[in-house]
Amino acid sequence: MNEIKSYKKEKWETTALRPREKMRLRGIENLSDRELMALILGTGGGGKDVMQLSEELARLMEEKDYTLKPTDLAGIKGIGEAKGCLLMAVMEYARRLTGGAGIKITSPETVQRILFNYADRSQEFFFSLTLNGAHELMGKHIISSGNLNRVYVQPKDVFVQAIKENSAALVVAHNHPSGSLEPSIEDRNMTKRLLEVSELLNIPLLDHIVFSKNGYYSFLEEGLLK
Repeated sequence: MNEIKSYKKEKWETTALRPREKMRLRGIENLSDRELMALILGTGGGGKDVMQLSEELARLMEEKDYTLKPTDLAGIKGIGEAKGCLLMAVMEYARRLTGGAGIKITSPETVQRILFNYADRSQEFFFSLTLNGAHELMGKHIISSGNLNRVYVQPKDVFVQAIKENSAALVVAHNHPSGSLEPSIEDRNMTKRLLEVSELLNIPLLDHIVFSKNGYYSFLEEGLLK
């Protein structure tokens, strides 16, 4: 597996540990998104403790697909100018590290890095990554979200954004909350349907990636996009 390397709602953990204590005892990689947000904020505000404020912010970020603007933060009581600037700086730094629009998609590892924060989610998310002719990322789109082990996807929903953006190519991906990297029969059948539609629309499907906290499975690398 993984021989070819190139293309041509989360809940608080039931624990008494505060984020700093949990990080010290278990490592920062074991903190939830909301706990990481609490560490960034440091303190609460607007009559909310830091956990309540970070919960509200993390939920807003999920709704906005991690593309917050200063105007989005203005409506949250407890987020003043200082906290707002800090959050925007952290998000921009993370975008530069992980790759936002314009990053060149060269391998499954690139895709995994872009979608890293969904690897340990408790429900499935299905994504399309639209690319230009140089295989640079144009957009990251959540096509559908489902339950613990299944997400329902229609081919038309996958390609509609690609058509709107006049994309030259497409990569799709979805996470497996179970941690398993083995694609299901439904995953294989869906990939076959997407490949057929991609050929009709002349928008190449470069890969379908199944990923989790344990790594990834690439349909391209496994020779299944023929």
